[in-house]
Amino acid sequence: MTATMEQVTLADLDILEVGHTIQLGGAIWTGNGKVYLVPLPDEDLTGEREMLKMDTAQWERFLNQSDVLDVRGPGKAILRKSQRQIDQHVAWKVFRRDGFLCRYCGNERPLTVDHVVLWEQGGATVEDNLVSSCKNCNKLRGSTGYMDWVSGPNYRKAAHPNLKSEVHAKNMALIDRIDDLRKITAKPRSR
Repeated sequence: MTATMEQVTLADLDILEVGHTIQLGGAIWTGNGKVYLVPLPDEDLTGEREMLKMDTAQWERFLNQSDVLDVRGPGKAILRKSQRQIDQHVAWKVFRRDGFLCRYCGNERPLTVDHVVLWEQGGATVEDNLVSSCKNCNKLRGSTGYMDWVSGPNYRKAAHPNLKSEVHAKNMALIDRIDDLRKITAKPRSR
């Protein structure tokens, strides 16, 4: 049986859907001039088929967005979407570095960490790419790019009046590091 597939590019796909509504359903094996589509057990692979054509950078972005965790059991491997769980050791290092204050508003509210280069855009969950953020500021920033966030009205409103000028200067200095932060990849966690 020969199936035809529509060829699309990564630009045709909503990358934020990968790992959420677009999920791993099997594997493709090739050899001897054939293509073998191997579904996971109990997976139905009927429906429209599209073949994504990607270069190496797009492939890395796609895999990073799928962000699967390998969970092994006796004789099986299960892949699932991660929940953006931040290693608490890394989070506490960020909180200490930032003086246990939100880097955006300067308050001592319960803190989270915020990715400078957004997680959805391939930003690594490493100390250099994280800042302390209260939940309110983290939610207020949402998916706004860092440069747009720190130069925008919501940041200015959050920062006034508690944010010290030296902290604001550190936030602005991160803009110059964005390209370097995009190149960082997280090391896999040891088991």
